[in-house]
Amino acid sequence: NAGNSVRLLRVLRIFRMVRLARLLKLRTVLQSFYDAIDSEFLGIFADIGMMLVLLFVICHVIACMWFWVGTQDAGYTWVKDGQFESAGWTYQYATSFHWAITQFTPASMS
Repeated sequence: NAGNSVRLLRVLRIFRMVRLARLLKLRTVLQSFYDAIDSEFLGIFADIGMMLVLLFVICHVIACMWFWVGTQDAGYTWVKDGQFESAGWTYQYATSFHWAITQFTPASMS
C-alpha cells in the first residue's frame, strides 16, 4: 500500500510540473500581448484587467477554502448556521465566493 502512495505522489508531481509549464507558456503569451500594445491607454486598461483577474483568482482560492470549512462535519459551521445544508453545492460556492469578495471590499453580506 505504501508503494501505491509513492506512485500516486510521483504522478501528482508530474501533473504539477505540467501545470508549471503551462504557466510559463501563459507568461510568454502575456508578454507578447503586452509587447503588441502600442497605446498607453490600452496598456493601463490591460494592467487593470490583469489585476482584476488576479483578484478573481485570489477570491476563488479563498472561497474554496471557506467552502471546505463550511462542509466539514466538525460542529457548528457557516453552512449549518445559515441553513444552507439543503442548498446545492453551486449555491454554497457562490455564497463562499460572495463572502470572499466582501473581505476585499466594503460590501454587505446581507
